[in-house]
Amino acid sequence: MAAAVPFVPRTWENMPLTHTGSYASLYRNGLVNTHFALPGVHMPTVKGMGEDFIDPSQLAVVQRGEAVDLSRFPSAAHADYLWYVGQIPVKALPPGARVIHRAPATLLVRLAKAPAGR
Repeated sequence: MAAAVPFVPRTWENMPLTHTGSYASLYRNGLVNTHFALPGVHMPTVKGMGEDFIDPSQLAVVQRGEAVDLSRFPSAAHADYLWYVGQIPVKALPPGARVIHRAPATLLVRLAKAPAGR
């Protein structure tokens, strides 16, 4: 699962939400992009991501007053689900994504390439 949390540069507004996606590990044994960090520092690592891999990969950078565009969110390319947590509205999702849960300040979508039986 890819987790996405909005981040407005030069502010600390959303930092308490940064690792909310990690709850998927506790409650559903999910592997989430919020686990990945510096090689040799944290136990899980991402193989095959190359030099373009940026951590923290869960931050969706937006400017103040903008809605969040998740249509090309990099971590979603390697996941079956995308979980957004934040107060800033989402204006776009990855192509083919299907909303399976929506509540105030959160959104869970099944990504188009996800196997139907999962």
